[in-house]
Amino acid sequence: VVLIFSHAVLTISIHVQVSAGEAVRIKIVQQPPLSFVVGASITPALCIQLEDAYGNVAAGTNHSSASVAMSTSPVLGALLSGDLSSTFVNGVGVFGGSIVLGHSGFGYRLVFTS
Repeated sequence: VVLIFSHAVLTISIHVQVSAGEAVRIKIVQQPPLSFVVGASITPALCIQLEDAYGNVAAGTNHSSASVAMSTSPVLGALLSGDLSSTFVNGVGVFGGSIVLGHSGFGYRLVFTS
C-alpha cells in the first residue's frame, strides 16, 4: 500500500506493508459435492483456508496441519477414510482428493480442526 500526502509545495510518499493477522477461523473453500460414488475418492478435493478476524487469508501460516472427520453420520458404522489431514501452505489446506466415504446416505457432516 502506498500512502501519498500532497501539499502545494511538498509531496510525501510512504510505503506501508499490510499483512493478515493471526488465524482465528477456518473457511471451507471447496466443499464436497452434493453427491458422489460410495467408495470412490471425493472430488474435487476438499480445500480450506485459515482467516484472520477480518476475513483475510492468513498466508503466513505454513506447516500447521488440519484434519477432517465426520461429526454427524446418518448411517451406523459409516466411515470416512483416506488422507484425513493436510498441511497448510500460505494459509490454504488441500485434502489431496483421496477421502472416501464407505456408505451411502444423507445428512453427513464434516468437521475441520486445526
